[in-house]
Amino acid sequence: MATQWSMWALTEVEPHTVAILFQKFIVPEDRRDPAVSAKAEVALAAPLKVLDDILAGREWLVGGRFPVGGRAAAALATHRARPAGGARSGAGTGRR
Repeated sequence: MATQWSMWALTEVEPHTVAILFQKFIVPEDRRDPAVSAKAEVALAAPLKVLDDILAGREWLVGGRFPVGGRAAAALATHRARPAGGARSGAGTGRR
């Protein structure tokens, strides 16, 4: 199952997350295209709903622990937990 969730994160979430992160942090500010980020945010809705639905009523994706697949999915979704300024709550602590 961990491999399945890792591959899911890689194929369903990562392309859109990378597009958003590039636009917000890599592309020079004067060349950023808000439409790229907006399109990626819309595209993330479906895969993140899958994640929300599978986690409804449970704490972990697989079994009773935080597996590799969960780490991959969490890492790719963390940009959504950041406020507009980019700082995360718990930054540097390993917690969101």
